[in-house]
Amino acid sequence: AGLGISRVGKRLATTLSIGALVAFQAFRLPLEIVLHAWFRQGTIPEAMTWSGQNFDIVSGVVAAVCAPFAARELRVAWFANAVGIALLLNVMRVAAMSSPVPFGWHLDPPLQLAAHLPYSFIGPVCVGGAIFGHVVLTRSLWARRKARGSA
Repeated sequence: AGLGISRVGKRLATTLSIGALVAFQAFRLPLEIVLHAWFRQGTIPEAMTWSGQNFDIVSGVVAAVCAPFAARELRVAWFANAVGIALLLNVMRVAAMSSPVPFGWHLDPPLQLAAHLPYSFIGPVCVGGAIFGHVVLTRSLWARRKARGSA
């Protein structure tokens, strides 16, 4: 989030197309396929997949479908952004509750990716990347809305 509100985020928000910013979130589709494979291997709990309570695969599909139309119709970009943010918040809820914490769901196996390399990079790279992408897209959409209002 910090990088998204920085000068780097501003530069990306003003130079990249809305379609590209929406399309970026499509990386969540293959990530969810990998998470489902890990569940089938017994590495992570089912709750972290679309079979459980993680429906983030929808955000990847929505991003891929909406990206080609996002520049022509900003409502499409706003929709994709809202869906992605809502599902990302759900991912964070499910990850927290699937972890071996006292208030968690006590699943077998518990979510312990953070304790094992290279799986520990999912949080900072994938979740962090999704947050960054949403911040930059939101900045870009607000800037375009403001520019339309002053024109």
